[in-house]
Amino acid sequence: MANGDLRHRIARREDLAAITVLMDAAIAELQKPFLDDAQIRSSRSIMGLDTQLVDDGTYFVVEHDGVLAGCGGWSRRATMWWGSVARA
Repeated sequence: MANGDLRHRIARREDLAAITVLMDAAIAELQKPFLDDAQIRSSRSIMGLDTQLVDDGTYFVVEHDGVLAGCGGWSRRATMWWGSVARA
């Protein structure tokens, strides 16, 4: 995949389902070298998307051929790092 194949844009509310799927896969797979299965399951309670970042316009998605390939964001708000997940 060439860099030209990637496109980034500000995330929208209609992206939330796809972002959640990508984040769930990342939580499940990227922690495997460091955590056991129980720890990965436990980490889901503190990791996840802060939907306020999407509403703030400070969350981005990267797409490859229209498919979500990455995401991330930032905030100036004084908030804990686990986002909307802890409030759910």
